[in-house]
Amino acid sequence: MSVHLGRKKSAAVAGLGVLALALAACSGGSDAADQSKPLPTITGNPAVTLDVFSQQGPDTDLAKNEFTQKIGKQFNVTFKWQTATWDAGPAKEKRQISLASGDYPDLYLLIPWVDQFTQADLLKLSGQGVVVPLNS
Repeated sequence: MSVHLGRKKSAAVAGLGVLALALAACSGGSDAADQSKPLPTITGNPAVTLDVFSQQGPDTDLAKNEFTQKIGKQFNVTFKWQTATWDAGPAKEKRQISLASGDYPDLYLLIPWVDQFTQADLLKLSGQGVVVPLNS
């Protein structure tokens, strides 16, 4: 689910989601030569900054992650990360604080086994206009 802050950002988030799924589906069965080819860059996209709330493991830096940098370069997107730990209690608390603040990120990228929105959360937030489906 994405927080609706404009069609341009929603389109960028949807495009990133589709690309992530495509890359995941195509990750197996190719040789090293295919993997070294650069991804085509989509030209003409205006620069977009996405504010993303996500959990981050102790050995990961999402801002310096190779995949994040590749996606950012290909789609002309800059990510501004708000991160929580993989510890479920503090992660949920930080997510709840971000929702209570009223200053919502563009995207909540949650790991289901750490923290996730419940159906009740999504219904409540969508009724308030905070969360919108990407296909709307």
